[in-house]
Amino acid sequence: MSLNGTADVGIYSTGYKFGSLIMLCVRAFNLNWQPYYLKKDTSKTFYKIGSIFLSLLIVLSTLISILWPVLFYFLIGEKFWSGGAVIPIIAISYIFYGLFVLQMPSLYLKNKEQWAPRFWGMGFIINVCCNCILIPLYGYYGAAFATLFAYAGMALFITYKNYHWMLMKYSLLYVGCILIISVVGLWFGLMLSFGIGPEFLVWGMPVLIGIAIIYLLITLPIMCLMYKKI
Repeated sequence: MSLNGTADVGIYSTGYKFGSLIMLCVRAFNLNWQPYYLKKDTSKTFYKIGSIFLSLLIVLSTLISILWPVLFYFLIGEKFWSGGAVIPIIAISYIFYGLFVLQMPSLYLKNKEQWAPRFWGMGFIINVCCNCILIPLYGYYGAAFATLFAYAGMALFITYKNYHWMLMKYSLLYVGCILIISVVGLWFGLMLSFGIGPEFLVWGMPVLIGIAIIYLLITLPIMCLMYKKI
C-alpha cells in the first residue's frame, strides 16, 4: 500500500522492532499478572501495581524514544536510520497495550470473558481500517499510527466498560507527574538531537545521553516515592 513499496517495509520494521521492546515488557508482566489476579481477588493492590507499572512503561518508552539515534548509530545500517522516527509512536502504542492488560482482571473476576473477543476485534478493525487509509497517505508513519490507534481504542474501550464492571484506579498525581516530565524530556530530545549526521558524535549523542541521565535523575526518585507512599 505504501508508495515506496518494500523499501518502506524494511525501514518500518527496523523501527518497529526497537519500539516493540515495550511490548516485551508488557508480555513479561502479563505472564505474572494474570495468575496473580486469578488466584484471588486482590483488587486493593491493583491500584499500586497499576500505578507503578504504568509509570515504568512511560519511563522506558521515553528513554527508548530519546536514545534511539544513539542505538541506531552503532547497531543499524545508515539506510535504515529514518525508520527510528516511528519508535516513539510504537512505544506509546504499547503503553496503551499495557493499560489494556492492567484493566483485564474485570473480565475474569466479574465473569465478562465473552467481552474479550470484542475488545480484540475492535482493535483489529481499527488497525486494518487505519492501515488502508493512512499507509497510502503517510507510508510507514501511517502503519505506526494505525498500531497506536488500535491499542488506544482497545485500552479506552475496556477502561470505559470497567467504570460499570470494576473501576480500576491509579495514582493520577504520580503517574501524571511522570507523564508531564516525560513529555518535556522527549520534546527536548527531539529538538536538540540534531538528527543522525556528521556532527552526531560531537553534539547529538552527548546531548541525548545527557537528557536521558537528567530525565532518570528526576523520574526515579518520584517512582521510589510513589512505591513507598501508595
